[in-house]
Amino acid sequence: MKRIFLTLTLGFFATLSFGQQPTVGLTHYDSSSFDAYSLFSPFSSTETYLINNCGHIVNTWQSDYRPGAIAYLKPNGNLLRTAHVDNPTFDIAGGNGGRLEEYDWNGDLVWYMDLTTDSFSQHHDIELLPNGNILVLVWKFVSRAEALDAGKNPNIMLEDTWEEVIWEIKPSSGSGGTIVWSWSSMNHIVQDYNSNVKNYGKVSEHPELLDFNSAFISNERDWLHFNSIDYNADLDQIIISCHAFSELYIIDHSTTDTESQGHIGGEQDMGGDIIYRYGNPSAYKRGAAIDQVSFKQHDAQWIPKGYTNAGKIIFFNNGGAREYSSIDMISPTTNVDGSYKIDGTGPFGPNTPDWSYTAPNKKDFFSVNMSGVQPLPNGNMLITESTKGHLFEIDNNENIVWSYVNPINANGIAKQGAVIKGNALFRGYKYGANTAAFKNKTLLEGGRIEQDPWPIFCDDTTTTNNDTVGNSAIASVGFGQFVVYPNPAKNTLHIRSNQEVETVSLYGVSGALLASKNTPGLSEDITLDLTLVAPGIYSVVVETSDGATAVNKFVKY
Repeated sequence: MKRIFLTLTLGFFATLSFGQQPTVGLTHYDSSSFDAYSLFSPFSSTETYLINNCGHIVNTWQSDYRPGAIAYLKPNGNLLRTAHVDNPTFDIAGGNGGRLEEYDWNGDLVWYMDLTTDSFSQHHDIELLPNGNILVLVWKFVSRAEALDAGKNPNIMLEDTWEEVIWEIKPSSGSGGTIVWSWSSMNHIVQDYNSNVKNYGKVSEHPELLDFNSAFISNERDWLHFNSIDYNADLDQIIISCHAFSELYIIDHSTTDTESQGHIGGEQDMGGDIIYRYGNPSAYKRGAAIDQVSFKQHDAQWIPKGYTNAGKIIFFNNGGAREYSSIDMISPTTNVDGSYKIDGTGPFGPNTPDWSYTAPNKKDFFSVNMSGVQPLPNGNMLITESTKGHLFEIDNNENIVWSYVNPINANGIAKQGAVIKGNALFRGYKYGANTAAFKNKTLLEGGRIEQDPWPIFCDDTTTTNNDTVGNSAIASVGFGQFVVYPNPAKNTLHIRSNQEVETVSLYGVSGALLASKNTPGLSEDITLDLTLVAPGIYSVVVETSDGATAVNKFVKY
């Protein structure tokens, strides 16, 4: 897909937007941004949205549930998402989901699996594997008696605790699935509290294990709080982000289901033990507070093959008490045999990131929780600043080239110009316009999500074989700008212009003239009655007395 874009200076845009700056929806656009469609699921909505670079809706998926956290597009264009199911046991911790859902391109539910009971619940992230299976993060209930027998200090726990489990699920037709591989944190712990029970040892001598009584535990039940999972097919390894310990962990996926519960087996011959960890050496007593470099991070992942810096690890470093966030990139040191290098008594490296991104004024970029980063094929990066509902793309010079603010919160959809809060989303993703997910799909160019949208400052005219086949937003800069609202509209469409309008015409997608209205000298309070208009996408053309015209699109529902 090729697009023709209009670039305006900030001052010119302010004039066209009636002296104001955008606060929701598209807030910045540059033609060097990645040509893509952006997917996101606001926490306050049961809908998942796919928008183009100009903020126009091209598809939506409606669920009966708010998001558990994450949503992805599969290679076939289906939506795979987590859904939040109320669970009194596990809702005390953020990120609970409990259900997986898959919808086809047309919004029909084609598969689901409920993963929520009194004893376990899916949470946070999932990972789609090349073979179609799904890696799922799960909290699992551990009784007080079981925890004490495993060496838990009773002074830092309540009546029970939770373990982190990873299940690899092979979906069944229609609903449900089979667990074909699993990993459990309780099989990979060490404790130096009680020598008379299991797992006793010196923590610093076991960097491959998790300290069951770590000083970094902030929630007695949810003592690890994994928040992301990623898979490297070339290495057959899994990387996990552990919020509580401010660490990243890599484990071996090449193990059998039995080997993953022990300490031998697999390509690394370490069973399901940790083969690499990074971010906070104090968590395994091989460092001091000054050595901590990651702070409550999210979204740890390998940069994909074929991308800039392929094979390196990148993550969103939230920052915690530091009060600013960063995007950090690291290169773990490996031995000749491919294992991860660690000195006899020292921590895993590196000591410092290969690269780190912060805002010029560091505290301008800060999300205390959630959030993520997506490396893009053109070398840019999409960043999700979750607590602000903010998606933005930076180029390799760290310039912001695209920016979008989620306009949906618990009060509904905000109007353009409103100051919005409570519009968080877990992570957004960009999918290239030529990706397989969109092959043979109809991407409708609908309205923008926000109410009363201003004239947009990029033109997403699409072309096929260099022949123009569609137009929206800005058709004639010389004429000026006009706004149609609400968009989508139901029974009445309002039009506001910064020049006097003589005629307003309504056209269907085929180009057929459906209606025309004379509006001599009007610039505001122009309306079109849509009562008898069928749902769909339409174009409005306004014309001045000297024959200048401009076009805008809207959705009738």
